Amino acid sequence: MLKKLKYSLSSSTRRAYIASWDRFSSFMHRTLAANPWQATPHHIALYITHLDSLPLRVATIRSHLSALAFVYKINGLKDPTDSFLVSKLLLSIKKSQAPAQKRLPITQKILKDLIDAIPKVLYSRFSRAFYKSMFSIMYYGCLRASEVSQSNTREHIIKRKQIRVGHSLRVTFGTYKHSKDDTPNLRIKPNKHSEYCPVKLYSRLDHLLPHDRKYAFTQPNGSVVKRKTVAEVLTSCLQAADYQGNYNTHSFRIGRATDLFKRGYSEVQIKAHGRWRSNAFMAYIRPDVIST
Repeated sequence: MLKKLKYSLSSSTRRAYIASWDRFSSFMHRTLAANPWQATPHHIALYITHLDSLPLRVATIRSHLSALAFVYKINGLKDPTDSFLVSKLLLSIKKSQAPAQKRLPITQKILKDLIDAIPKVLYSRFSRAFYKSMFSIMYYGCLRASEVSQSNTREHIIKRKQIRVGHSLRVTFGTYKHSKDDTPNLRIKPNKHSEYCPVKLYSRLDHLLPHDRKYAFTQPNGSVVKRKTVAEVLTSCLQAADYQGNYNTHSFRIGRATDLFKRGYSEVQIKAHGRWRSNAFMAYIRPDVIST
């Protein structure tokens, strides 16, 4: 039964939970010389204090505790994370931490400025074509960095065969964060009069790469660019375009959701476009941002 129950989680969540449990087990054994299967609320409180000292945000600490709670409950054990001591400690840490700085959106206007700034940062023809296409599709397709670059795994990276270019650019998604068994499609219409058109930019990149490559976005040698590298190039381009603030690769999704909202798209349409399974996307929308 336990083997079947674990599939109630997505593969990415399972991996995260396993990593959180291993981290906690190591702390219990090495720091407290205690058995993690016999943890008490006091042990959990000491672990929370340890995570806070790293330092981790309280939201991240809660994610780790959710993993521990799942492990204890699925094994029929009392959950030591569910206690008055733990809840009050988390509340105290939350109040002591400065409010997290909101990630800023990369809107359509900022995207254009980013693409214009790429030649100031990158000098090879391929690198320019690569990042122009990647940034454009990340915005218009509301893509996550894990779908175009390598982070911990390659599980969600979009393969070349999943993208078809004709009268429009079509992406058929396989797996992605929080995906179940569905394989949604994304269709991006071309704009022949725009130099920022994702269909046009991807077509140019496609001609520079082998057609038998496995992934849509690869280097000429077939390797997949690291997420860290994408983030570094993005930061350099933002600086070259005179943008400062808390931007990262997720800012493309935030910006696209914001722009769609401002153009009158319904919540259902925005949710479907970004493949959100909950209304969490509403926190991404920045109605105070001016888009031009």
